[in-house]
Amino acid sequence: MNAQSGGQQLPCGRYVEDIAVHLDHGGSDAHSRTCEHCLVARESLGRLAVATQLLRDDPAAPPPNLLDRIMSAVRAEFRSSDALPLPTPSGPSQVAHAAVAAVLRYAADGVTGVWSRHCRITPVTENGPEVRVEMSLSVRVDGPPIAEVVAEVRRRLVAALSGQVGLVATVVDVVVADVWSQEDA
Repeated sequence: MNAQSGGQQLPCGRYVEDIAVHLDHGGSDAHSRTCEHCLVARESLGRLAVATQLLRDDPAAPPPNLLDRIMSAVRAEFRSSDALPLPTPSGPSQVAHAAVAAVLRYAADGVTGVWSRHCRITPVTENGPEVRVEMSLSVRVDGPPIAEVVAEVRRRLVAALSGQVGLVATVVDVVVADVWSQEDA
């Protein structure tokens, strides 16, 4: 991969797409086994793969743009400030904000009549699993009552965050930013 092919370059000069290929084939080189940037990217891609598999196993039909969203998360520019702390049994780790946001958007989009829009995840503590989630939605106005839809989105966000990522939502702010009707779709 190179910048001309649209790859996402890490600060060390390696490309996220190359790290993903190495993960898929079970290989790596000395640099990627010791480089801080490559290790964080590998960890995030690994968690994204696990979350994606859990979503694949979910009987709900995936939205038509799932692949685009996952690839956007993978290609999102990764900086340490974009990482969320993720406590693990083997010690502290990090997961890319974009990967967690993709999991949460998928969870919200699984609710009938919902299109997720903006998603922001903010750590509550420096290295703990607690986070605050802010998500804006576009909701179908001629569907189920909006209050019920928002409650279901909130429930799914909390479940996806803890069950698929390993973080705990202390606050989940859901804002209905837009409404649409079936005729608009």
